[in-house]
Amino acid sequence: MRSLLLSAFVLGTMAITTTAKADVPPPDGQRFVDYAFTVRGLAAAPEQVVFAYPCSTSAGVPIAQHRVLQDGKAELVGRRGGECRLYTIKKATYDEWAKTYEPTNAFEDPALEQLEAKALLCAGAPRPTFVVTNDDARNRIEEDLEVKTLTETSCEITSKNPPTLPAEKGASPNDPASNADESASGAQPSSSSDDGGCSVGGSARHAGPWLLALGVPLFVFLGARRRKNEKKR
Repeated sequence: MRSLLLSAFVLGTMAITTTAKADVPPPDGQRFVDYAFTVRGLAAAPEQVVFAYPCSTSAGVPIAQHRVLQDGKAELVGRRGGECRLYTIKKATYDEWAKTYEPTNAFEDPALEQLEAKALLCAGAPRPTFVVTNDDARNRIEEDLEVKTLTETSCEITSKNPPTLPAEKGASPNDPASNADESASGAQPSSSSDDGGCSVGGSARHAGPWLLALGVPLFVFLGARRRKNEKKR
């Protein structure tokens, strides 16, 4: 009985504290849309590879994934796809690394972390943004970036049309800063649907309060009863 009660107490507490942002709808008058970014000017430095990391199409479970960028090709990013920071590395070095690379398709990927450590972080990056107002006809936010400098020791890429969030009260559930925090903690960025792999906010979330309300008093009662029995001995 005690073990069952303790499990209920833990479950209730977890259900309350693990509500995922993927379950939070956008503010009134706003809606979610897709996001994609395109980098132009990469062809001017064929000896360099530019990749985005972490950067996936997931809107549910976050996955450690990188994208090797191609000049003028749009890259679709998921709501839990990551910050898509940009890095550059010599093509020969990248090709050698890629020969043995096998994706983990999980939240962590040691091989990608090693690649990141070898690469040069670029100045400038896309800003994944997924919210527009209801009167905005777009179904996708498209950001265009341009290469300013790209060498083995210098990488500068600037956005020609950095997206901005609609005016609202409080922080947007899709604020890129929030996505960054989530990616770092692994608590969430949720695949192509808004609710994706973050169904924690369903029945478990609603069950949490009553489980906690039931668990705490019973837990205290059993503890007091045990102490009373020990005194009788």
